[in-house]
Amino acid sequence: MGLPAVLAGLFGKAPGPVRHELSETKGISISCCHMDRSFGYSFWIRREGDAWLFDAECFTHDHEVETVFENREVADGDRKALFAILERCGSISYAEHDRKPKKSPFQILDETTYCFCLTFSDGSRYVTRDRQKELEAFFYRLAEQTGDAGNRL
Repeated sequence: MGLPAVLAGLFGKAPGPVRHELSETKGISISCCHMDRSFGYSFWIRREGDAWLFDAECFTHDHEVETVFENREVADGDRKALFAILERCGSISYAEHDRKPKKSPFQILDETTYCFCLTFSDGSRYVTRDRQKELEAFFYRLAEQTGDAGNRL
């Protein structure tokens, strides 16, 4: 059961039908901006033709190693694991039905901000401002694995 179903049960309102299928996903990204640079990150996986490519900018290995790379190919098993997380968490429905928060009249300059973005083959793009803990853990693991492999070449 995904997060949207749980929330619907709590608040009595169904989130509505999903407009996109997992197979239509063309890109997944998450990012965190934080005044302390070592805790910020940016991860992006996208489909280009038949390949899935991964970009990362973060600190790995307990925030001690700066890891930055672009266009690293994603293994099919890793892509399937990513899609399993998206499905288990109900991420497509959540992103499609997320309501943007009202803009505050105040701005906190060192506030930690999060971004979760899904893009689809029809050009649709959905962005939320929530932390995605399970995706964050997946991307960090993949960045460590991919970054370490790239450094050995």
